[in-house]
Parts: sequence; C-alpha cells; structure tokens
Amino acid sequence: MKTFKFILVVFAAMEMAISCSDDKGFFDKDAIVYAAYLNVVSTGSSTWGTVSQSDFRVNTSSFYEVTLEERDVERGKLFQSVDFYVKLRDNTTPKASTDEKPVKSIPASEFVQDPETDYPRATIKITAAEVLSALGLTQDAINGGDQVEVRYELVMKDGRIFTNSNASGIVTGGAFFNSPFFYRIPVVCASDRAGDYDVVTFISEYDGTYPAFQTSGSTTIAKGSGAGQYTLCDLSGGLEPEIWGNGAVFVTVQDLCGKLSLVGADRDENFDCKGDGKGYYYPYYIDASKSFINLSNGSFTIYWSNEYGENGYSIYTPN
Repeated sequence: MKTFKFILVVFAAMEMAISCSDDKGFFDKDAIVYAAYLNVVSTGSSTWGTVSQSDFRVNTSSFYEVTLEERDVERGKLFQSVDFYVKLRDNTTPKASTDEKPVKSIPASEFVQDPETDYPRATIKITAAEVLSALGLTQDAINGGDQVEVRYELVMKDGRIFTNSNASGIVTGGAFFNSPFFYRIPVVCASDRAGDYDVVTFISEYDGTYPAFQTSGSTTIAKGSGAGQYTLCDLSGGLEPEIWGNGAVFVTVQDLCGKLSLVGADRDENFDCKGDGKGYYYPYYIDASKSFINLSNGSFTIYWSNEYGENGYSIYTPN
C-alpha cells in the first residue's frame, strides 16, 4: 500500500510539473518532442546462400525479412515511412565493397495496426535480386564469404529521422526496445557433402626415420553440428592405429567455399571412433592453405600433421 501511494504521489507531481507551463523551472508540455523507435518483432533467415556447393555466387532467391512494429506516443500517427538502405561488404578477392544505396521505402499506410499491441506492424522482404539492382551489380559480384549490410531509417512526419547512428545503445541493443536499425547478412556457401568415400593417404614422414608409405580404404564423412561442418573418424589415415596401435584421430572439419580448415580434434583418450576400444589424445593439425575440396568431383584433399612432426595428406573421393 505504501508503494502504491508513493507511485501516485510521483505521478501527481509529474502531472503538476507538466501543467505548470508558466512556472519557472518546469516543463512546457507543448514544447515536448516525442521520440519513436521500431521494435523488431521477428526476423527470417540470418544468412544467404549460394547457387550451389560448386557455384559460389549469391542465390538471387535469398532474402532478408523482418517484421517491424512502429512505436510513438500517438500509436503510429507520427511517422511517415521506413526507408531501407543496403551496402556490400566484399570479403573475397578482388574486394569491391560498395557505398550505401537506397533499396526500398515502406510508407506508413502499409503498416497495419496490431490487434494486441495497438501499434502498426509490417513485414518487409528484401531479396538478393533487389539488392543487386539497387547497388548496380551483377550476380557474380556477391559471393560466399561476402556480407550484405541492411540499415533502415524511421522517418517522422516532422522531418526527424531515427536510425542506428542516432539511437542510444539501450534502444539498439536492449532487450526491451529491440531496435537495432542495422543487420549484417553473411553469404554462406552451400555444402552438402556427407556420405561414403574411398580414401587414400600418403604419409610423408613419421618418427623422423621411417620411410613414407601409403594406406587406402573407405570411410564415412558425416555431417557435423554446424553448417558446412563434417566429422572424419581418422585424420591420420591409418598412421596412429596401424603403425602405433593408437586410437583413430577423430576430427571435425569446416568447408568454407571449398577451403578446408580444422574446427576441432577430439582429444579424449576415452573417445572410441572405430569401435576398437581406443581413443586418441595427441594434437593434430590441418594445413588450411593446402587443404581443399575439388569442386568438379567433390573429393576432399586434406594435409595434416601432428605435434611430433609426422605429416601426410589424404584424398577422400565419393564412392
């Protein structure tokens, strides 16, 4: 009860302060300028794809979609439009980033009052094809590894504009307002390469004295937990289990537009990949500068080494 009374006193004091426009030291309520913001209700996919796993141009059917709810003191009567701008951040060679260009403007008339919140909402969709057109680019200008930046502005009827550059951190990053005004969309290369493979391994050097040798066999490359990630049961291609009697070297590799890198090696000596009761725990590495996927036949070529200087490379060919 005491808390309730205190709140009433505070609100009464605020109302008195606002109503006394002629008193010194108080507000003139007619001079108050109200702000506004755009609440992000939902967004679609956070990434764009490529044409295929061998064609790394952006898929023009990829799109950015967001549902926005405009909030102002008059429940949507004060804003004029929401304007969208796009920009390419080119991370591939040759780099050709662009300046920001307008791509779409949504007038207030296209927003519909939500029955629950009583604020106007609209769902906006911007396709990769629209972005290319706005930037004056052809499809081969945006590729896997690049990023598309989307920024939007809330334009008020009185000429004011709200966007990420003039909104405070509590508005753009806060959970309550959830109004970032800006998104960066990565273009991710398609990758669907899980399956059965024939593998040939060429072991260049081991223990510093033994001659090079070759192993062959078959294995399954399984889909990992992340996009473009795959698990291999034995990175060493037989070196550890066949020569040293150790467990297989279980690893996760990442396909980044045909380039391969190591995500992680399971170093738990109790982890049993081959079902032989043996795990492995010494560090192994992948030479990402040499390892790649042959885009014409889908084969993996992986150059590897371990902390003892033993090294080799394995070629995995789909069977």
